[in-house]
Amino acid sequence: MEVYQNLMQVPEYRRFDPFKPEENTVFTLRDGRCQQIEWAANGELASPLLGLQL
Repeated sequence: MEVYQNLMQVPEYRRFDPFKPEENTVFTLRDGRCQQIEWAANGELASPLLGLQL
């Protein structure tokens, strides 16, 4: 994670596992730190950069 945050400064990082969808996560870079996006109550995961619900 530190590589995406500190070296590459990736604005949004998604980690998906098709075999364990409950472990899918999206992180967004805010104030120089990756912060995890929380799951919505309806079970969707937001992607602020793309403007999509996954």
